[in-house]
Amino acid sequence: MNRWNDMEQLQYQADIYYWEEGGMDKWGNPAPPEKVFVAQDLEVDFQPLTGQTRSVSSGTEYESSHRLYIFDTDKLTGPVKQGMKVDVKMDERNFGTYIVVFIADHMYHLEVEVKRDV
Repeated sequence: MNRWNDMEQLQYQADIYYWEEGGMDKWGNPAPPEKVFVAQDLEVDFQPLTGQTRSVSSGTEYESSHRLYIFDTDKLTGPVKQGMKVDVKMDERNFGTYIVVFIADHMYHLEVEVKRDV
């Protein structure tokens, strides 16, 4: 059961994707890689990890700076995996590109920890 319909509209949107090798073109030259989207313009809650939360997270195997809460998991075309890229925006204002470092699946929503892509 997805509780998305019970919630207000979220103010952030995210594109979640990975790069896939393009193979070879008809002349045998490498084709450029292409973006494969798991979600586009997906409404998310985007929260910075600060203070104690960030310090606890930094004691793990990964370092994260923000957490995405994905409530409308039905709109994902595939699973979210470590290493995928996430472009976060609000009203056409770009907040940057992040890398997925940890995914917590809570059955009805995902908590995805990310760090800024340098």
